[in-house]
Amino acid sequence: MKKMAQFIATALLTCMIFSVTGCSAPKNETNDYSQQETVIGVAVYNTEDPEVLAFRNYFKNYLANCFHVSFLYSDSIRSAEDEQAFVKQAAQAGVQGIISFISYDLENTVALCEEEQIYYMMGSGTIADEAFEAMKNSPHFLGVIGPSETIERQAGSDMATFFAKQDTEKNASYLIFTGGGSLGNVMHQYRTEAILTCLKEQYGLDCGQSVTRLALSDKPVVLSGQNMTVTLFPGYVSRPEVMTAAKEQITDADYSFILSVMGLSELYDDIKAARKQQHAGLTMGVIDCFSEVNFNAVQDGYLRYVTGKYSSLVGPSFAAMYDAIHGNAVNYKKDGEAFQLTQGFWTADNAKSYEQMYAYAVSDYLNAYSGDDLMSVMKLYTASATFADFRTLTEAYDIESIQARRN
Repeated sequence: MKKMAQFIATALLTCMIFSVTGCSAPKNETNDYSQQETVIGVAVYNTEDPEVLAFRNYFKNYLANCFHVSFLYSDSIRSAEDEQAFVKQAAQAGVQGIISFISYDLENTVALCEEEQIYYMMGSGTIADEAFEAMKNSPHFLGVIGPSETIERQAGSDMATFFAKQDTEKNASYLIFTGGGSLGNVMHQYRTEAILTCLKEQYGLDCGQSVTRLALSDKPVVLSGQNMTVTLFPGYVSRPEVMTAAKEQITDADYSFILSVMGLSELYDDIKAARKQQHAGLTMGVIDCFSEVNFNAVQDGYLRYVTGKYSSLVGPSFAAMYDAIHGNAVNYKKDGEAFQLTQGFWTADNAKSYEQMYAYAVSDYLNAYSGDDLMSVMKLYTASATFADFRTLTEAYDIESIQARRN
């Protein structure tokens, strides 16, 4: 905890240094929008999720101070009906666009946004190609920013490879949280498929059925290899019934490694207890985000591998939505089609690398996408800005590009 306090003190000092340069005054503020607050809706899957909270802090604590904007957040959305109800609520509240972080039914949700005359985009996520193709010509669907299928699969494969290499005797017992694959979350499906494919290669594991079918299972599945076992546990642990079953799963078995395709902070206390009572060497990896709760878990030694997103990663999504609302949607719709842009993950496989990346994730001011960065690619502020400029900034999400922008 002393190290955490020292780190936070350093980060706060950095915030103070950079706070005076976080945002410059708007460059081309000639329209009357500056007198009218823009309201953007934000649709989220779990209001308490660390990734959602990180994005929220960046939106509300940073961007709201750079732009004349406020954000209307949804409750935790658990179904297509929930999201569409939020669209209607947001439209009635005067929202002009919605940045969504969950999509159960893209076609009907976008159709509803057309009826309500508001813009919609996926702010950071992955949608199936067929869903995108069906809606790409909608004038109110701006697009999607997030990991490609290739990046999602690579994230799962790399995490599984990391832990398989730790198991030199090839006799580990894995518990894998597969998240919402069975509920239509293609990100979780791709990650799970890649993890299983990797374990088949590393251990010669016979899955008995396709990795796709396993990734889509809505019930726990146990696979046995020559000297190892893999338990697949589906569902969102934010849901009470799943949480209860997950706690029992951790308590009742002796695992070497826990891998999760989603954030797992709700179970960290149970995992720490399992290290004391069942398996002192239990370690884990997550595809999640660079949050404080993960920082603490990394410092405690049981979270060995984190790959995921960081708070200001969603800056370009905001830029596209804000610019579109103020009359520049055509800049983001080449030949009338929505865009698909790629952003991947940061990866830390030791405490030092996590600390270095976390410094950019924890600060409201020393961040990856500053207000000036975003204004430079928005026609509202920079008349010469093009979609190519927007693409270049959006896809320069890696730590090296960020360090170059801040230096």
